[in-house]
Amino acid sequence: MQDTSILGAESHPLHLHGFNFFVVGQGFGNFDPINDPAKFNLYDPVERNTVGVPAGGWVAIRFHADNPGMCVVHALSLGGAHELGTENGVAGAGWQPS
Repeated sequence: MQDTSILGAESHPLHLHGFNFFVVGQGFGNFDPINDPAKFNLYDPVERNTVGVPAGGWVAIRFHADNPGMCVVHALSLGGAHELGTENGVAGAGWQPS
């Protein structure tokens, strides 16, 4: 989850309905898909259902999507709900149900 498009001094807490997830990585700036995954904690990550995405940063989560249907991710501060979906095992904006 990327939070570099919103300028602010506080982190943005995001909540995922229906799942607990593991926080495997986080950082500041834009997520680097080449270098950042090498620093992920896959050994003993923290389990949560809400995570604070750092202002101007990112958080990577991992969860087993075994509930049918869409997963709702929403901010616990001002903002709205967003659907989280996967296509070919990769989550991303613009995903459309088939």
